[in-house]
Amino acid sequence: LSSGKSPAECVDEIKAKLWPTLTTGWRFWPAVHLVTYNLIPPRHRVLWINCVDIVWVTVLATIAGNGNGANGGNGANGAKLGANGVKL
Repeated sequence: LSSGKSPAECVDEIKAKLWPTLTTGWRFWPAVHLVTYNLIPPRHRVLWINCVDIVWVTVLATIAGNGNGANGGNGANGAKLGANGVKL
């Protein structure tokens, strides 16, 4: 809603992105924690998880940004978008 979308558009976006985000997390975090608890010494685990969290936030941003980034910086109707997503 804060991005100027209608409630119906927000619901559609949630429906489209929720399942891929969940399944990505279900694949990502168990693998990370296998490494965490089997290979990383306890004194380095917080640093390890903080570094991995940066990767995870990047994954989330990529999933969230697929609406603008997947079509080469063009909006849904093909309009060219600037760096901040504003129509040029």
